[in-house]
Amino acid sequence: MSTRSRVRRIAIAVGGGSVLAVGLAMTVLPGPAILVVPAGLAILATEFPWARRLLDRVRTAARRPGRTASDPATPPSPSKNRGSRGVPCGPGSFAASESAPHPGSRHELPPR
Repeated sequence: MSTRSRVRRIAIAVGGGSVLAVGLAMTVLPGPAILVVPAGLAILATEFPWARRLLDRVRTAARRPGRTASDPATPPSPSKNRGSRGVPCGPGSFAASESAPHPGSRHELPPR
């Protein structure tokens, strides 16, 4: 491997890896992760076979139709106003937290 091709490969690894890392961070941070992750994989795929295979899997998954809320394969929620683990999550479920500040909190609630 010549020095020029080695430098090119390292530059692609750093650039594509950086774009991919930013895209993965955007999965939990605000940003267009759905566009940035495949872009990072596409950069890496120009030099690395593992990135090409992963990019092909991402493309295949993107072409597959997704589930919707009316999909019969989606299990129904256990009960109205209950979360997936049966914990109440309706409008009155936060009443206790509104009545008293969190222990150790410096904030006080405004008078009613």
